[in-house]
Parts: sequence; structure tokens; C-alpha cells
Amino acid sequence: MKNESKIISINDSVIKVQIWDTAGQEKYKSMSRKGYQNADAIILVYDVKDKKSFESINTWVDDIKTNSKEDILMALLANKIDMNDRVISKEEGLKLAEKYNIKYFECSCKFDINVTETIVYLTQEIFLKGEKKRNIMLEDNVKKVKSSKTCC
Repeated sequence: MKNESKIISINDSVIKVQIWDTAGQEKYKSMSRKGYQNADAIILVYDVKDKKSFESINTWVDDIKTNSKEDILMALLANKIDMNDRVISKEEGLKLAEKYNIKYFECSCKFDINVTETIVYLTQEIFLKGEKKRNIMLEDNVKKVKSSKTCC
């Protein structure tokens, strides 16, 4: 299991993103479940040359939905698009992402194609979700102040 941090700038805010890579290994499944509870987003990655890795996405999504926050963000990432002997088509990947209403990306980790873009997309979504929550809290506070005013 690998752990990596990246610094990303969004709307003049500097955000530290911590990335945990379990490589989908079964031995890390119990640790992954604990990680879901605190995660704001999850990237589900499959190998476009491996039907089994693609089919396992359904199990991972079910596990995530069972063990994470209700509003967790997810993205589906098709890896190894630089390879010629692709087994899973882009259309199949898009269809799976649509099934779960999540964003779909294709990438090559080997050549760093769309990896950063996926992380930046999720970070922006997390940031915007936080902004919306802050705005709602501010509006609620303003309403409370207005309703608590008493007149002489």
C-alpha cells in the first residue's frame, strides 16, 4: 500500500491531498473500509486489459457505499490506455460510470495521461462541496440572527 500527498491550488486556496493506493488487494480490504469512513473521494481504477479488474468495480462500489459517508465522491479511472490489446472498451467504462452516476476518466499511469486531471477534478469537487456547505451554514446563521431580533 502506498501513501502520497499532493499540493493543489484551487480558487487561491492551497489544498493538501492525501492519496492512499491499495492496488485493490484483498489483504488491504479491512484497512480500506476504515479509510472510506474519513475519505472525501475515492478513485476506482481498473486495467483496460483485465476483465476481472473491471468486473470487481461493482464489488468495490458496493463496499464503499456500505462503509463510507453518504456523500462521498467517486470517479472511475480506466488505466493502461497506452496499450494496444485493450479488452474493455471506452463505451463499457462510460456505461459503468453512468450506472453509478460518477465521473469517468481514461488514463495511462505509465505516461501520466489524465492522472493529475482526475485528482484535480475530485479536489475541485470536494472544494466546491465545502463552499456550498459553508454558504448554507452562513445563510442559516443569518436567518437565526434575523429571527431572534426582538423589537422594543
